[in-house]
Amino acid sequence: EVARRVTGGGVVFMAPGMLGWELVCRRDTLGSDNLAELARLICEAAADGISRLGLPAKYRPPNDIEVNGHKISGTGGYFADGTLFYQGTLLIDFDPDHMIGALNTHGEKRARRALESAAHRIITVRELLGERTPELPVVQKMLLNGFNARLDVAGLTPPILYDLHNPGLMGRIVSLGRPRTTTAIKRRGEPLRFVAFGDSGGGTNSQFELADRMAAVRPDLAIHTGDVIYPGGEAIFYKRNLFDPYARLFEAAAFMPSLGNHDYGTPRAEPYRDAFVLPENGPAGLTPELNYWFDFGDARFVSLDTNRAESKGIVSEQQMRDVVAPWLHGVLSDPAPTWRFVFFHHPPYTGGAVHKEPSQAFVRDIFVPVFDATGVDVVFSGHNHLYERTVPLREGRPAGPGEHGSVYIVTGAGGVSLYGELEEAPAYIAAFNDRVFSFTKVDVTATALILSQVDIDGVELDRIVIEKP
Repeated sequence: EVARRVTGGGVVFMAPGMLGWELVCRRDTLGSDNLAELARLICEAAADGISRLGLPAKYRPPNDIEVNGHKISGTGGYFADGTLFYQGTLLIDFDPDHMIGALNTHGEKRARRALESAAHRIITVRELLGERTPELPVVQKMLLNGFNARLDVAGLTPPILYDLHNPGLMGRIVSLGRPRTTTAIKRRGEPLRFVAFGDSGGGTNSQFELADRMAAVRPDLAIHTGDVIYPGGEAIFYKRNLFDPYARLFEAAAFMPSLGNHDYGTPRAEPYRDAFVLPENGPAGLTPELNYWFDFGDARFVSLDTNRAESKGIVSEQQMRDVVAPWLHGVLSDPAPTWRFVFFHHPPYTGGAVHKEPSQAFVRDIFVPVFDATGVDVVFSGHNHLYERTVPLREGRPAGPGEHGSVYIVTGAGGVSLYGELEEAPAYIAAFNDRVFSFTKVDVTATALILSQVDIDGVELDRIVIEKP
């Protein structure tokens, strides 16, 4: 297809592996009518975004962006009435011979030499990064981060989903080829169905099959208990191990993750933090989006990062105790939502044979007193690749008559592998399954919830009902 380039200039050849972007700005908000100056500012912002991929990108006047002296992005813009239209392309993966063949002007030597010269001057992200080339969603996010950081403009991020009862952000993921959000908002008083699962991101056949089973129950919300991407949270695996398996699920359900230890296989879990836009309503003074909360229907959900800085995480154990726990208490003390759910990676109570309970004792010591004090209903975690459910617990013991107790669920059978239960499970374990991949399905109304564990074949493994007075 051939289209006129309204910004003027030479031919722009578009093909798979090239990312096109455009800024549309009201002229009266720019503070300048000098197109050359605006081009410099925009190109420097785009170069900032490209540099976040690990490339030393620099602006070259009048309107190019280069890496090591080779052009990786071209841009152009024009004014139309009261609006600036500014466009650019980024070469992610590109075959110069394809361009030369498509634009060959009947063998005219001068024209062909010009094309060959242009082809030698350009370079692609894949040429520079090889197998480390990130998926398109990550590239999109880095460009947006560069624009926001340098231009200080709101509205460049894709649509953001708000809950009508909560001014904090809901989740938005960046999906392949286009930003994606969800309209699955639930108001108070409306029934809610959500699924919980973790330890999933290996790109296995079992992950795909379980993902289809989850999509088939048509949840409004999906929460993830960590280890989103195996083996080490690498950006290059987000398409294969997240976006592809859960394409159907993401069409209808809001997706709210938490961080697992494998997601910290990359420094500071940068690919995870780039792939998701999460509520920035966590503890003051700490890295945003690691800990956050949101309301959905009649429930308040809190996501925690239980990966300690002492073990490749960002937040230290002391900060969890001194900063995160008091914040958590404040968030959960609001009496408005009927139900309170918390999800994170490391289980405070488990009979799993691989990650044994003592290794997660810090989670129990720091956060369980908050759960007891604020009346948390269900706590979801992963780490052990199996399903477990405790009896209602309070202060580490079965809740007595008339006492509120929290039910602890380990739902780490999300598809990557399975771990065994101890030969003699702790007395507080009411049910477990370590034989099949499964997920947790929860149906919530204002007065009751039904929690069931469903396996890869759709078989219900376990079910409980909790009622509110």
